[in-house]
Order: sequence, then structure tokens, then C-alpha cells
Amino acid sequence: MVTAVIMNIVNAFLCWVLIFGYWGFPRWELKGAAAAASISSAVGTMCMFSTSLFGKYRKRFRYYRITNLDPRIMRDILRISIPAGITATMTTIGFGLFLWIIGHIGTVEQAASNVTIQLASLFFLPCIGLGTASATLVGQNLGAKYPDKASSYGWEAAKLGVLIMGSAGALAFAFPEHIIRVFTPDENVVRAGIISIRVLGAFQTFQAAAIILTQSLLGAGASKFVMTVELILHYLFFVPLTYIFGIVLGFGILGAWSAAMCYVIVLSIVMGMKFWEDGWKHIKI
Repeated sequence: MVTAVIMNIVNAFLCWVLIFGYWGFPRWELKGAAAAASISSAVGTMCMFSTSLFGKYRKRFRYYRITNLDPRIMRDILRISIPAGITATMTTIGFGLFLWIIGHIGTVEQAASNVTIQLASLFFLPCIGLGTASATLVGQNLGAKYPDKASSYGWEAAKLGVLIMGSAGALAFAFPEHIIRVFTPDENVVRAGIISIRVLGAFQTFQAAAIILTQSLLGAGASKFVMTVELILHYLFFVPLTYIFGIVLGFGILGAWSAAMCYVIVLSIVMGMKFWEDGWKHIKI
């Protein structure tokens, strides 16, 4: 958390001085934003590395000892992390294709969708926090041979997420114009964004359940299941449906974002069914 705060402060300051050329810095405009992001990432890396050198951590966890290298443990880590990495990569590409399709609907619709995705990224944050906590508690309780307790943590985290994100989604649905005007004054983008933000607000409860239950399953070691579901839904359902709704049927930005809503709803149902059926409690890592 501390590192994230430092990174954002550095990024905001450098964006200000490098985009506009204040305080004797060069005016780099778009390149300044890119440079600020890169420098703040480097600062964050150094913060994390510096923290890892603190004696209280090194003495307790001894993570820099060469004798800690264990091929069996490395293999177990790779077996779980590779599917998760593939999932993250392919879903990012899937959302890139989503924006590419919207670009064929119109540049105004693409601009509005970019703003909506930025808003969606803010909505992700509480879900990611709850999902991380749930994954940790699910994994710990499975390791301690308390599978029912692990299940309870997953469901309770999902309930919290639905409550929090449902409230945020209701506000987005009720006041989309006020929200999008924070990002852009362009009236055409505002009108298009009202549609996409209202659709985004309408499925926040499903998004919360999908993200948190997915993270809970990853905490249980079900990374291959998550990878398979995400790949199928993205490339056989979400992306084609975006093209069909948005372009073939001519529903435009409403159709594209309705396809996104359908994807999130189906994902939440699939992950909910998997978490409900308890098979994940017996995964051997």
C-alpha cells in the first residue's frame, strides 16, 4: 500500500511537470505521460526491493539464501502461475479486441469506451482487494485442513463485494453524465459515455462476484480451470458477441457494452457454480 501511494504521487507529479514542461522540465506532452509512468514503476520496484532488504524480514523469511532454491517448489509455483499468467495475458488481449471492435463503430464511441474502462478500473480496486484477501484466507484454511471455513471466507468476501460494488454501480447508473464530465468536456463523447457507463453500473454486482470468486479459486489452486473458462468465454463468447451486437446487428456502443455485461454475468455464474460444488477443496498442489 505504501509503495502504491508513493508510485501514484511520483506519477502525478511527473505527469504535471513533463507533460506541460513546468519547473524547467522539457514539455514532452504525450511522451511525458509515458516517461512518468515508467519512472514511477521503477520507483515502485526500488521501494519493494529496499523493503525486502530490511533485516526483520530477511532474518525471518530468509528468502535470499541460495539454499532455498528447490526445484520441486519451483515446479509447483510454475504449475500454478503459468496458467494464471496465460489468463491475464489473453484476457488483456481480449479487452484490446473489444476496444478495436468499438473503434470500428466510431471514434467517439471508442473515446467514450476508454473513459468507461478507466472508470471500470476504479471499480476493480475494491474487488481486487477483497479477492486478494479471500484468496489468502481460502489458501490458508485449505492448508490448515479447514475446507468449510475456506468456503465461508470466499462467500463472505463475495457478499461484501456485491454490496459495495452494487452501491457504486447504482451511483454510476443514476449519474453517468456527471461522472463522464470529470474525464472529458466533449459533448459527443459525453452522450456516448452515458450509455456505456449506465451499462457498466448495471452489472457491477455480477462483476464483483466474478472477480472475487475467481480470485478465491486461484487461492485454492484452480488456475487451470480459471484459464480454461476465461479463454473460452473471451474468444468464443465475449469478442464474437461484441462484434455481432455492435456491428452486425447495428446496436453500436450499447450492443458492445451489452456483450460485456453478458460476459460478466456468465463468468460470475460459472465461477459461482464451481465454488459451490466444492471440488476445489480437494485440489492437490
